[in-house]
Amino acid sequence: MSRRWLAAAVLLALFALPAAAGPYDPRFEFHTIRTPHFQIHFHSGEEAVAARLAGIAEQVFDRLAPLLGHVPVGRTQVVLVHQNDQPNGFAMIVPWNAIEIDAVPPVGSDELGNTDDWLAYVFTHEFSHVLHLDRSRGWASVARAVFGRTEIAFPNLTQPEWQIEGFATFVESLGGQGRLHAGDFLEVVDAGARAGRFEPLDRLNGGLIDWPSGTGWYAYGARFHDYLARAYGTDRIMALAKRTSGRFPYFTSGAFDSVYGKTLAMLWREFEASEMVSAREGTTAGAPTASRLTHLGFRVSTPRVDSDGAIWFSASNPHGFPALYRLRASRLERVVDRYGGSGLTVGRDVVLFDQVEIVRGAGLSSDLYAFDRGRTSVRRLTREARLVDPDLSPDGTRLAVVRTQPAGRELLILDATTLLAARTPVRTGGLPIVARLGNEGDVFAMPRWSPDGTRLAVERRRLHGPSEIAILNSDLSESVAPMSSRGRNTTPDWTADGGQILFSSDRDGGPFALFRAPVGGATSPVKVLAPTGGALSPARTADGVVFVGYTVAGSDLFAEPNSSQAVFANPQPVIDNPQSAAGNPTQPTTVNPQPTNGNPQPTTAYSPWPTFAPRGWLPFVEQRDDRWRLGGSVTAFDVLQRHVATLSATWAVTDGADASALVPASRPDWSASYSYARWQLVPFASASDRTSLFDALDQNGGVVPLAEREQDVAGGVYRTFRRVRWAQSLLGEARLDRITSEIPGARASVDRTALAAAWTIDTTRRYGYSVSAEHGLRAGATAEGFKETGGDDRTAEDVTADVRAYVPLGFSRAVLALRAAGGTSSGATGVRRLFRLGGNDGDPSPGTFGDDAVSLLRGFQNGEFAGTHVALANLEARIPLGWPQRGWGPWPIFIRNVHATAFADVGHAWRDTASWADAKVGAGGELSTDVVVFFGVPLTWTAGVAWGHDGAGAVPDQRSVYFRVGRSF
Repeated sequence: MSRRWLAAAVLLALFALPAAAGPYDPRFEFHTIRTPHFQIHFHSGEEAVAARLAGIAEQVFDRLAPLLGHVPVGRTQVVLVHQNDQPNGFAMIVPWNAIEIDAVPPVGSDELGNTDDWLAYVFTHEFSHVLHLDRSRGWASVARAVFGRTEIAFPNLTQPEWQIEGFATFVESLGGQGRLHAGDFLEVVDAGARAGRFEPLDRLNGGLIDWPSGTGWYAYGARFHDYLARAYGTDRIMALAKRTSGRFPYFTSGAFDSVYGKTLAMLWREFEASEMVSAREGTTAGAPTASRLTHLGFRVSTPRVDSDGAIWFSASNPHGFPALYRLRASRLERVVDRYGGSGLTVGRDVVLFDQVEIVRGAGLSSDLYAFDRGRTSVRRLTREARLVDPDLSPDGTRLAVVRTQPAGRELLILDATTLLAARTPVRTGGLPIVARLGNEGDVFAMPRWSPDGTRLAVERRRLHGPSEIAILNSDLSESVAPMSSRGRNTTPDWTADGGQILFSSDRDGGPFALFRAPVGGATSPVKVLAPTGGALSPARTADGVVFVGYTVAGSDLFAEPNSSQAVFANPQPVIDNPQSAAGNPTQPTTVNPQPTNGNPQPTTAYSPWPTFAPRGWLPFVEQRDDRWRLGGSVTAFDVLQRHVATLSATWAVTDGADASALVPASRPDWSASYSYARWQLVPFASASDRTSLFDALDQNGGVVPLAEREQDVAGGVYRTFRRVRWAQSLLGEARLDRITSEIPGARASVDRTALAAAWTIDTTRRYGYSVSAEHGLRAGATAEGFKETGGDDRTAEDVTADVRAYVPLGFSRAVLALRAAGGTSSGATGVRRLFRLGGNDGDPSPGTFGDDAVSLLRGFQNGEFAGTHVALANLEARIPLGWPQRGWGPWPIFIRNVHATAFADVGHAWRDTASWADAKVGAGGELSTDVVVFFGVPLTWTAGVAWGHDGAGAVPDQRSVYFRVGRSF
């Protein structure tokens, strides 16, 4: 839940323009509430929840700042936004302390644990990040004074993911609620301990693809902090956060020895031993062992049983795109892609489900889709309606569904016949609503119709109230008293006769178990099944029940262990245990902000300028033209990222090529840019001044030093079209250039104007276990027109095209990557573009301008060939060799995979006419590894060998051995 920039290189990459549209829906009108320690930015429609958050924020500050021993300087920026239908949040501390919260509450089946006020819970977690990371001591405080608020001044920002997320998850749970008191969350570590697969420290630093993947940061990190608190005291955890803030970046693990008198490795071994003992002691002899139906792992959810006994469900894992599946007679069938979503319902003619799509380039909005059984096709039923968890009535005429609201989830009954008959997707205003239920702060989830269609069972939680299974009439009036407890009660289903409810609950402190309760009866719910790993989302079958259970590989489908009615027989008596999973009494510290109606917070229109000013700068060193250069960069953007400005400059500190004497030592190379990114159509402007040094031939054939200075001013617009499955972009730019060439005793300048346009599309898919894009294509095209100003007003034009396709080879995730690219320029000599061909460096993305946009010809020197026309084909077979997925102790390096590539390149660059007998050919092989450095920056390191042959014979056959950071294409 934190967003971090871990290295200067990553941050500098963000400076390049044109920039994409901002992160928030351009339709939002934002406002600001100011409190003593926070500024809450929210958009229209969130007034009530923003006012409540203002009170929560100050109470959390009063509780956590003394506990963690730190008070941030200035106000923390908080953005409250309702554009995603999946609960989340993040925190950042550069260039200011900021928190973003998606105003969508979690439901009981989410692994966020039990909480009666989700807004206080998520704010506690994110503000814990701020108090943990916003610290600078010793040398870091000096760096902060010199460089301002930059990454290098905050050592805690360079800690591994398990430490950052584990700390915040530990703090969120101190009040008795949160994930450390949730049995399903604890099961991530417990299952690993039981199976003898306790994760080593290096696999949790960042980059793990295997399960528990990113979940491991939270689960293992929080449990380790909890172990340290129990074994050594909470005060040492807070002392550790202070001590690490004075360590050098990525060397913070040494602080464990100072605080605990033991190394991190020693403490982790203690933690592992403790958890292994607890796992053995916690294993219940004779616990039921359910029958496992699937072996997909990672995330499996929402099983639904069809009339023919087939089981429909959803699954996502790093092997492929998330999908809707059907299990029929032990045969597993992947039916259709499905991205996100939580609900699923099976009708006679259609299967309805929800999934998310990107809206206006910003949020992930959930809508309903229908899979037509007869046509085996999917059509969209709603658009931007924010609907989840659909359930069709038995007669197919009504649809129970949940609509997300700012800080709530509303229950709706829709006319299913009308909705399914609509020819185009229905928007919010056109929904055929029959009934609705939900007050401010109510959270509904997973409605389920009774077998006779007269009642609904639904998960419900009111603000500061208990988790309930509510029984409602078809008009959404209350039918009987709800079933509630101190734990979470979720994912209800009905027995065949409609007289009982089967649901999942963690009321006894462990993982979810299955409970049964009579509808409207006086008998308390009874536990009927508690398998190892828990049981969630029960669905009634002809002879029992199917449910989602947990294993060391993630979740999968299970069936109750015996046939017939075992799940409904011999129930275990239930003790509604008010203790946590750790066995310690919980006294929840609930944040109850004072009502704001009597003393409303003052609200003003959002202004970007208070947060726009730069807060720091980054130094950097580069080598170019045989000279070392020293410089720095600064960036400025407001908290909503509407305005983005950058400035960077470098000065030469050593002499290099002979032409360096032609350049004044005091003159820097610099670039500046600005974009207004509120709208999807992003206007931008940029300017730069750069000098390059060369050796050139004079009129007598002698070599003379040449300094070429390029000065330009540009402006234009950029537009992105983003969807989950594809992205497209358009760019238009106007530019003024001045190119000044200087040799000893002579100088000449050329001024020119340019108009440029670019288009790109990307439909590729890459998954966790991929070594390359595996499906789809990337393509792009550019066009430029130049005109010299003054003199003869000479003109020139050029165009480029680049198409890349990726095809699975059908074994071991191997991929065939193909590329065809070319460019042509025409017009006056000296004005038109010369394309360079040759080199082992990877080519930029399609749609990129420049002399080297089409240049990847391995086996030759960089830019060895040049011409006004260029054509290139690249062919690669990329074959995985292994997935080590290991790091090196606490060090910031993690090796994900190793893969080999066999390649062939064929290209030609020419000026007038081409003879394909003169084409240049390169072939060879590469050995690559995908790594994660600095606990979060993915890179590809490649070593290769290539042989080159020039068909024209101008360049002798040659071999090159090279190293590259980045991909070829």
